[in-house]
Amino acid sequence: MSSARNQRGHSAGEPSADVTDQKDFRVLYIGGEGRSGSTVLEKALAAHPNVVAVGELKYLWKWGIGRNELCACGDPVPECEFWSAVGHRMFGDEGFTSPEARRLFADYETVSVNWRMFAAFWTPVLPHSRRRLQRVRELLGSLYRAIAEEAGVDVVVDASKHPMHLAIASQVPDVQLSVVQLVRDPCGVAKSWSKRVPLPHDPTGERVMGPHPAPVVVVRWALTNIAVHYVRFWHRGPLIRYEDLCRAAKPTIAAILTGAGLDPTLVPETEGNSVAATPGHGIAGNPTRFGDGVITLTEDTGWRDDFPLIKQMMIKTAVLPLVVLYRYIGRS
Repeated sequence: MSSARNQRGHSAGEPSADVTDQKDFRVLYIGGEGRSGSTVLEKALAAHPNVVAVGELKYLWKWGIGRNELCACGDPVPECEFWSAVGHRMFGDEGFTSPEARRLFADYETVSVNWRMFAAFWTPVLPHSRRRLQRVRELLGSLYRAIAEEAGVDVVVDASKHPMHLAIASQVPDVQLSVVQLVRDPCGVAKSWSKRVPLPHDPTGERVMGPHPAPVVVVRWALTNIAVHYVRFWHRGPLIRYEDLCRAAKPTIAAILTGAGLDPTLVPETEGNSVAATPGHGIAGNPTRFGDGVITLTEDTGWRDDFPLIKQMMIKTAVLPLVVLYRYIGRS
């Protein structure tokens, strides 16, 4: 890992000289609703030597820097050697603690709030809104490039999933974006979100993911997938079903890597339906992100027994066009 650091600051919204004029790189964005297997997919892709996975990059500032939460390597994000080096590449000696970093990330947090994001994208009437959105685009582009350069790789995997973060990423200049849409049966997602899961990146141990009621999850599942599907259409990325990933992990991962211009044979060999996983420097996520070794993918079908048939029918009827499109009704 490179530890080179830029010794100069930069003007508003501009990447430092250390991050510009570099070779092209690609961003693989994993989009979709949570609890669909994105963490496992991300870690499996990161087993390739020319890939770095950064978890849910959307939460770098709010949770990682702001709350001093843990990186997947086990260190608090502000103290992590990798993220500290990325901060220095972007903002000079002060890194992510610089006033410029605080201002730009404050802009990002404002834009990434859902209703304000829609206002900024679809009705950018006010000049200050356009300027703020432009600064956020430049910030994210600079961040992606600094990550790629610091890791010394050509592909960055961002598993933020969130469609608003994806909307920003899709308009970042000079970034080759590939959108990987990951979907799962909405019944399985609803069942998974009904559980309370401790957040491993929270050093206090107090915060948890879930539980969320099924109606809320199903509406969010539909809106998220519609938005991600729209962006994926323009970037011609693959649609990956969680069920197919679990049943045929290696060919699925190989196809994604090949589509990104990488040689899938460089991924470490594993037996059966297992994949290699590296700890990396991922932000946020579930406990799977904070481990390494070999992961054996097994499809979680507990919802079939836990949800009465009438409840399954109600969930799928509520989002019927999408479950037909994604083959969760009619054909397996």
